[in-house]
Amino acid sequence: MGHTIGHILRVRRKELKCSQAQISENICSQSMLSAIENNRYTPNAELLIALCQRLGVSLERLSLAENYAIGNQSALNDRVVALCNHHDYQKLLKFLLDEAVVESVQTAAQTQSYYYYLAVAQLQGTTHFQPTEVKRSLHLSLASATVSQQALTRLAQVTLAYVAAVSGQKKRGVKPSAFSAQEDE
Repeated sequence: MGHTIGHILRVRRKELKCSQAQISENICSQSMLSAIENNRYTPNAELLIALCQRLGVSLERLSLAENYAIGNQSALNDRVVALCNHHDYQKLLKFLLDEAVVESVQTAAQTQSYYYYLAVAQLQGTTHFQPTEVKRSLHLSLASATVSQQALTRLAQVTLAYVAAVSGQKKRGVKPSAFSAQEDE
């Protein structure tokens, strides 16, 4: 299996030489952690953040754990993957804002993926952090959320919580209302 969220968490846990019971203590049940590690359950944002903190896994490492298509052309999707894998977020941002790329996004799943990648590029590829722009892209990703991409939905929620935390918001939970494209106040 590829580098899914579950795979990354399992590999890190084993690197630390910890049992599932040790890592899940006071966070979730051992069986739930097992289900997450084996990609049978997608954790909610709060659970994922807690596990990442316990394991010392950065959200950046998880954010690109799986690749999601932003269009029907494989060359376009391959370019996004290559830029992400090389952590070349400035080029990714420029690429995603290209009119031809924007026009190639057609389905709800592609829209969800496009705006998620755009948010990651805005977060990582600019010298001046613009939380409003990043949050707007994440909200647009969540507004297009599909059942087939539940892991991407969770990543967008986690990233939104991360942006809220680093931009100084005291406490901001991600609730189902976050699936709208409205801007945080």
